[in-house]
Amino acid sequence: MAAISVPFVHIVDATARHGTPRRRRGELTRNRIESASREEYRRVITDLAGRGAQAVILGCTEITLLIGPEDSPLPVSDSTRLHLETAPDLALRTTVG
Repeated sequence: MAAISVPFVHIVDATARHGTPRRRRGELTRNRIESASREEYRRVITDLAGRGAQAVILGCTEITLLIGPEDSPLPVSDSTRLHLETAPDLALRTTVG
């Protein structure tokens, strides 16, 4: 696996960190995805792009139900997919004993 250089990380504001996930969980527990939630994530990603972000990590498994590459002006990385793609390599390299 190639090394990744991360000069700094942009953190979303407190409203986006706390309000958006709460709304998202409420919708998904009712098997609904509201367009307003998708738009809120698009707004947050656009704000991050304006602050200089070069990519977005979708760090909660359910975010990919709302946002995909087509919804973002920045490249997106799905943390669940990254873990699934990396875990077998790490497991096969690990020595037991």
